[in-house]
Amino acid sequence: MRNILLFPSGSQVAREIYDACKYEKNITCYGADNGNSNWSAYTLPSERYFASVPFLKKGDLESEKELISSLLICIATFKIDAIFPCFDKFISVLKRYESDLGCLVIAPNLTTCNMCESKKLTYATFYNKICTPIQYSLETSVFPCFIKPICGYGSRDSFKIETKEALQHFYNQYNKFQDMLILEYLPGKEYTVDCFSNRYHKLICAIPRERSRTIQGISVHTQVETDDAIVKACREIALCISDICSMIGCWFFQVKYNKENKLCLLEIAPRVAGAMCCTRNLGINLPCLSLYEHFKDNNAVEETCCVLSPLSVYKTFSNTFYPPLQYEILFIDLDDTIILKGMVNTDCIAFIYSCLNRHISVVLCTRNPDPVRTLNTYKISCDLFSAILVVSKGERKSSHITDHSHGRIGIFLDDSYQERKDVFDNCNNISVFALDQLERCK
Repeated sequence: MRNILLFPSGSQVAREIYDACKYEKNITCYGADNGNSNWSAYTLPSERYFASVPFLKKGDLESEKELISSLLICIATFKIDAIFPCFDKFISVLKRYESDLGCLVIAPNLTTCNMCESKKLTYATFYNKICTPIQYSLETSVFPCFIKPICGYGSRDSFKIETKEALQHFYNQYNKFQDMLILEYLPGKEYTVDCFSNRYHKLICAIPRERSRTIQGISVHTQVETDDAIVKACREIALCISDICSMIGCWFFQVKYNKENKLCLLEIAPRVAGAMCCTRNLGINLPCLSLYEHFKDNNAVEETCCVLSPLSVYKTFSNTFYPPLQYEILFIDLDDTIILKGMVNTDCIAFIYSCLNRHISVVLCTRNPDPVRTLNTYKISCDLFSAILVVSKGERKSSHITDHSHGRIGIFLDDSYQERKDVFDNCNNISVFALDQLERCK
């Protein structure tokens, strides 16, 4: 069993790594971040989340030492075997302190991490090897142009500039572009290319995805590119990057067509991409492969069974609530709840099993005169329920629940407002929920 720390765990990159690893029998994910205002604090069990990591002031030695000291506590507490960096600005710092941390940092060598962090170094490294954006000065700029930070993340402080006056304004605002680049504007389609290189730095796969819609640097709408010419062009770029940079594990780069219709390198990142779920659902779990390749648990990956096919994904928010409900028994209705619109409500069935996994008793409380027959009709086992309470006409569900709960803290799930109101008014220690609140009960 390997204990993996996602840091910072509140990022969308961390969410993708978690989703990729949560079903792996040999991997347990832990999280660390600053505070509790993030998805991981709500999703991970409290015993697997560390909320006391200080903010990092980039380039500040004292800030770096405070960060590492905090992570050392986390690593010792959770017995961490490896850290998965989940945000660009931490990758080089964590790799630099890898020996001090006493666990693996899932990233390539420090030289490569430093090069990827700086777009200036990236473009210098690959100048005349692959197509990179034309770089301008204030005096030589051609409009429209594009400005971006040398070390930037998620499209922050990146702007398309239409006029000389606008460029001068940003020049004054951004400290005479000491930390910025002025680049040619690239008008064409943009792609993220999900890549994997094995421990011998051999490129195993390069899967291009068109970035159709992007929010804060994450492709919320992305689709696998299957055009042979584009796939081939992206793989050639990937081979060049992998060979020069000695990549290992999963990484990605972004390219965009320039006005000459050539794919032009935007950036390289030695980490998981936020929308790698698209490639994962083609059959290549890049985060897990990265872990096993760094740990050298198996033979080096030499091939995958992935076949490129049209696949797109639109990433949406999911709702996670805090604090979690504490209860010992679930009372749940049958008709229009477990069975809904003539079909099994699979959300309810999954919820019932989650209760059983937590040793919570599940009691069916129904007005259906023959619930066993109905359950059998829909292939639902009666063994899911510790009891089946059949409520006759004229009886109240609250009476049956009071008699059966024996004072235990419970919840009551029913589609009917009248039934919920009855239980709410007459049952102590029982909270009531409608079907649309099922996500709150999980």
